[in-house]
Amino acid sequence: MRSAADRALPKYFGIYEPPTIAFYDRNGRLERSDQVVGYLDAAAFLQRLRTVFAAQPPV
Repeated sequence: MRSAADRALPKYFGIYEPPTIAFYDRNGRLERSDQVVGYLDAAAFLQRLRTVFAAQPPV
């Protein structure tokens, strides 16, 4: 059985139930369009990372 904290975590971060991989911008805002919900194989995940990081302005 999941604890109250386990149930509150997705709500706190504004995500769906795990597995969710969430990306945040440099200001701490959730980038919903980049979220990964569910399983991605390694190649698809790497492509998603490349897309997300390519869209970020340089530091």
